[in-house]
Amino acid sequence: MTLNIRSLFSLLLLGILSSPLSAQIVITEVMSSSSHPDGSSSGDWFELTNTGTADIDLDGYYWDDGMAGDDGALFPSFMLTAGSSVVVAKDEFTAFETDWCGGFDVLTEDLFSGPDTFSGLSSNGDSVILWDADPINVPGAQIVTSVSFGAATEGFSFEWATNGADLGLSAVGEFGAFTACDDGTGLMMAGTDVGSPGFATVPEPSAIVLLLFGAIAFLRRR
Repeated sequence: MTLNIRSLFSLLLLGILSSPLSAQIVITEVMSSSSHPDGSSSGDWFELTNTGTADIDLDGYYWDDGMAGDDGALFPSFMLTAGSSVVVAKDEFTAFETDWCGGFDVLTEDLFSGPDTFSGLSSNGDSVILWDADPINVPGAQIVTSVSFGAATEGFSFEWATNGADLGLSAVGEFGAFTACDDGTGLMMAGTDVGSPGFATVPEPSAIVLLLFGAIAFLRRR
């Protein structure tokens, strides 16, 4: 059977739409070891990104750094709009946003409730796990997304693309990473931490997309 271009396009598009790229909330960055001194932006943080097409209210979602989920934090109401990111940080909102040059959303420890409003992330390796509800007190709570990471390199965040691909440690000029504007000491000292809080990396077109265009080009030549 010979497929024309339209039929081939339809079949490959169906494959794209049914692929894991339709996932919703993913963790796209973690900082577990700041190189700043004990300033206003020296605490741990991580980034959530909504990769779906619908807005999601995080009210009642729950995160912890261990699978038991017995000492985690409950999210406040916050609408994570489609295609956007939010940073969950231990530090105070204004200071963190200013130290990282601003222009992104932050949820800070003081907005959370639960057994531990911010579980510290170990610089020796740890995890971040997000549930759709408190797994200890809500039967049927499901894990939405999670990442695990090894020992940190001080001052560099771990990064993941919106499709879950591990991008390794952040590097200035790669995947949108930059150096923090301020170290948070109040002495007007330039920052040394490197990351891209609030700005997740969208991956290059997947192999199936490249296959699609290659196949169309081949058929046209024929």
